[in-house]
Amino acid sequence: MTAKEYLSQARSIKILIDAMSEQLAFLKETAKYISPCLSDMPKTPCSIHKIEDACIRVMEKEEQIKEQYNKLDEINTAIYAVSDPIQRAILVKRYLSNKTWAEIAQETFISLRHVQRIHNTALGEITKLLKLGMKCH
Repeated sequence: MTAKEYLSQARSIKILIDAMSEQLAFLKETAKYISPCLSDMPKTPCSIHKIEDACIRVMEKEEQIKEQYNKLDEINTAIYAVSDPIQRAILVKRYLSNKTWAEIAQETFISLRHVQRIHNTALGEITKLLKLGMKCH
């Protein structure tokens, strides 16, 4: 995986976290409507397992969201390991803030071509960092 592919994961991870958060809210909302069956008849309670299953699904979804946040944090750590502040700012704007090249050039008062050159240099530094041992999934 190249440094650019590695950093580009941040966009899809953010989208995935949003979707998973919506799923989690839905699971929590539907779990509210599961109530135990109260009966004096001797049989296994019908919804005890439903309540347990709902709780397990909520906990699993929370764990999945946590895993995605950990991946995003790993990418953030890699970006902030770049020593040059201009390179770091361009990487943040491009991969964490999802800015276009034109927006980055305008915000940094640097020409579009030069922004892209700085970006390529920064990707080279990320590649070195990844080779030195940063996790790359």
